[in-house]
Amino acid sequence: YVEGAPSNTLSYDINALLMINNDIWAGAYTRNFKTIGLMFQIDFGDAYRFGYNLELPAVQGLTKFTTHEFLLSIDLGLFGQQDVYQRYF
Repeated sequence: YVEGAPSNTLSYDINALLMINNDIWAGAYTRNFKTIGLMFQIDFGDAYRFGYNLELPAVQGLTKFTTHEFLLSIDLGLFGQQDVYQRYF
């Protein structure tokens, strides 16, 4: 993923993911080589999904900017016809 604007510097992410049985996936990434992150997601059946993401600074002086993200997803199926597709964290 690459993003930029005339007034901003270029920003990029580099990711690697491992999927197991289409229900569990784990990965690592770096953002501008200034942060590193680990991510995990598990699907429970067709309707439930849990995920976790940890992002750590790779540059001294940014140690206060560690982030944790949690995902809890429930597909309710409120409409009779829905497109089913794999979604990622």
